[in-house]
Amino acid sequence: MHALYKGGGYQFESDVVPGLKTLLRPIVNAMNSDRSRLSFVAIDFVASLASLGRAFEPLLHFLFDALLKLCTRTSKVLIARAEAAILRVIEETTLPAVLPHLREAVKDKSQTLRTAASVAALQALQTFAPRDLANKISDVEEIIKCTGRDANPAVRQTSRKIFEAYQILFPDRVDA
Repeated sequence: MHALYKGGGYQFESDVVPGLKTLLRPIVNAMNSDRSRLSFVAIDFVASLASLGRAFEPLLHFLFDALLKLCTRTSKVLIARAEAAILRVIEETTLPAVLPHLREAVKDKSQTLRTAASVAALQALQTFAPRDLANKISDVEEIIKCTGRDANPAVRQTSRKIFEAYQILFPDRVDA
């Protein structure tokens, strides 16, 4: 899918996205499967869909939440794949709409999900344009508050990096 889209073989997002909407439930079911081969293929497919860029937004709510939920599983290989897919979606789509999802994920009881969400939030701050982040500034601030007092030291360390990026992007809001 990625090579086809990037190579110009299919240029009409208006046709691709509605077609994919009909397949969302089977894709998510495959991602949640206990069969690792099926799950890995579905995760990689979702990661390749990120090449749609901003056209990925109608699919974001359903697929991004499913990727985040995979980070609560016990399989380290599955978690690593899901984290890589999350980071790819953030990097290639540059959609600030992921921030509310990450805000909720950093509040979850799962340590692996909180860790993945904090790393994803850092990636978002480093990738997104400040004008895009300006609309979601309250989500960024909530992520900093939640991760700054997390029980996991890795999450707190990532929170410091998030705050450093926040200071650079929004120096006028740091005091508040």
